Amino acid sequence: SVLNLWRGLEQTAFAGRPLATVGWNAPYQFDASVKMLVQLLSGRSLVVIPTVVRADAEAFLNYLAIHRVDVVDCTPPQLELWLANGLADPRGPWPRALLVGGEPINPATWDRLRDDDRIDVHNVYGPTECTVDATLATLGRDAATPIIGRPLANTRLYLLDGHGQPVPRSAVGELYIGGAGVARGYLNRPELTAERFLEDPFCTTPGARMYRTGDLARYQPDGNLQYLGRADQQVKIRGFRIELGEIEARLAEHAAVREAAVLAREDVAGEQRLVAYVTTQPDAVIDALALRGHLARQLPDYMVPSAFVQLDAMPLTPNGKLNRKALPAPDAEALVHRVYEAPLGEREQLIAGLWSELLGVERIGRHDHFFELGGHSLLVIRMIER
Repeated sequence: SVLNLWRGLEQTAFAGRPLATVGWNAPYQFDASVKMLVQLLSGRSLVVIPTVVRADAEAFLNYLAIHRVDVVDCTPPQLELWLANGLADPRGPWPRALLVGGEPINPATWDRLRDDDRIDVHNVYGPTECTVDATLATLGRDAATPIIGRPLANTRLYLLDGHGQPVPRSAVGELYIGGAGVARGYLNRPELTAERFLEDPFCTTPGARMYRTGDLARYQPDGNLQYLGRADQQVKIRGFRIELGEIEARLAEHAAVREAAVLAREDVAGEQRLVAYVTTQPDAVIDALALRGHLARQLPDYMVPSAFVQLDAMPLTPNGKLNRKALPAPDAEALVHRVYEAPLGEREQLIAGLWSELLGVERIGRHDHFFELGGHSLLVIRMIER
């Protein structure tokens, strides 16, 4: 399976680069490191990037320049940091190609990179269980929206419905992967192996299996695959089933947003709510009210987060992926406040006090909105009772 990965990359991302110097960026315990390690089989030079350098975007780019690294791998959050520190600077000759994987590339970054002729960017997708990468898409002007592309060598892709049957063209289905990259199973986990590694009913080869990814996708008219998030990234809040990935995608479409993440948090026992986290484009200014308005025009009320936390950078795991567990609880600045004007009269003061108690917000102005501050129908009933 590893040799098949090597051959697939030789035919795509590394085609025409026989003497490339390759940067080994991913930690060795992360499966992405394998696709760079196998470049030694092609006689390419491998530059092992120190951990301390990987943690500093500016130092990282300087390291690539000093060692004349032509090709390097990264995750989208790492890519965002590099772009903010001058990766796309025309004066910088290195690197010449990027392999980006591990998480989806947001639409704004996709648009920025697909118009850049100086760097070849390859978006790769694949679970560890299918030997690192199963598909590849090269960013170009023809790819208007983020895609994960087409299968690598000897890889079979299936989009199936809940009954294990292929979905119609352009319909959303769960992605199953077959072919030479599929692993044998999980070590000492026979039940989990049986659940995820299934007999491939669409292949005539005896004993052929396919892996159930848990990812949702659909084919575009040109045959490229579009990733649509996790099948299990669904939460249920006050009776509504909500796809967090859909909210993140709509947030990322805002011109001022660079990265977006959404969590369902329960900071107060029994009170689950949606919280959005964003980083902004350089020099962009935006507040919670504008972000809420952007989502409210596209999504139903129950899918609009009650708080919007702006971060300088998203917290990352050692593998360079988003560390959702490290996202902070929202503070008062994350809420949608109107221009403050104190409540007038006994009645407004009474209502403001009730709102403050029910919503957990210290200061309520007379122009604030109950639902914008995180209110919902169940809290309305409690407020009426009060």
